Amino acid sequence: MLKDIENGKVDMVITKDLSRLGRDYIGTGEYMEKWFPAHKVRYVALTDNIDTALDSSNNDIAPFKAILNDMYAKDLSKKIKTALYTMQKQGKWVGGNTPIGYKTDPDDKNHLIVDETEGKIVRRMFELAYNGNNHFKIRDILENDNIPTPAVLRNRFCRRTFSSISDIGMLQQ
Repeated sequence: MLKDIENGKVDMVITKDLSRLGRDYIGTGEYMEKWFPAHKVRYVALTDNIDTALDSSNNDIAPFKAILNDMYAKDLSKKIKTALYTMQKQGKWVGGNTPIGYKTDPDDKNHLIVDETEGKIVRRMFELAYNGNNHFKIRDILENDNIPTPAVLRNRFCRRTFSSISDIGMLQQ
C-alpha cells in the first residue's frame, strides 16, 4: 500500500479504527501527522470518527488513542503469556500441533491422549533407536516397511496416500 501511495495510486486510507493503522503510537502518529500529509493522503478511522480532511476535535485526540492502543496491546500480550504459562505449569497442553504419538482429548482440548496409530510408530522408532540404529537407518527401515512419516500420516505435505490403516505395513502385525 505504501508503494501505491508513493506512486500516486492511493489518496485515501480507511481503517475500522485507529488501532488498525498501528499499535505503535509513534509510528501511527508519524503516518497521520507527517507521512500521509506529505503524500496528500486522507486518513479516516471509521469508529473513532477520525478524518484528517476535517477539522475535528476527534483528530486532536488521536495521538492519545494511539498511546492507549499501544499500552493495551502490550498489556494484553503480557496477560496472554501469563495465562499460557500458568496453564503449562498445571500440565495442560497449550500448543498447536500435538507431538507425534498424541492427539488432543475430544473432551478437553488442553489434555493429550495417546494416538494408538501414531503411538505404535513412535514405539517402533524408539525400539529401533534403542537397538543402535541412527535416524537415517530408522527412516530407511520405516520406508521399507511402508510405514508413513508422521507428516504423511497426518496428511501434511502428502506425496503418497494410504487408503486405510491396513495399508500401513507395521500396523497389520
